[in-house]
Amino acid sequence: MPRQRLLSAAAILSLFLATAVAGDPWYSAGAAVVAGLAFLEFHGMMAQGAHAPLRITGLALSIVFIANGYVMAHGMGDNTAG
Repeated sequence: MPRQRLLSAAAILSLFLATAVAGDPWYSAGAAVVAGLAFLEFHGMMAQGAHAPLRITGLALSIVFIANGYVMAHGMGDNTAG
């Protein structure tokens, strides 16, 4: 079990570093994938506890959260009211 965790950590760390070096569109896409996977893990844990979060809505919102950061960072959106 510890060896599998170390191999998983090495693979994930190498993917993280590759997206960080590749630049922003790839980094944001990687962050969106991680956010989606994290929500699916959360959904699985909640389902075991007899709770039922909205799967599609939660997944969509977690990805939209990352996309919003990308849009705001690149000046494609305006977050001012006036």
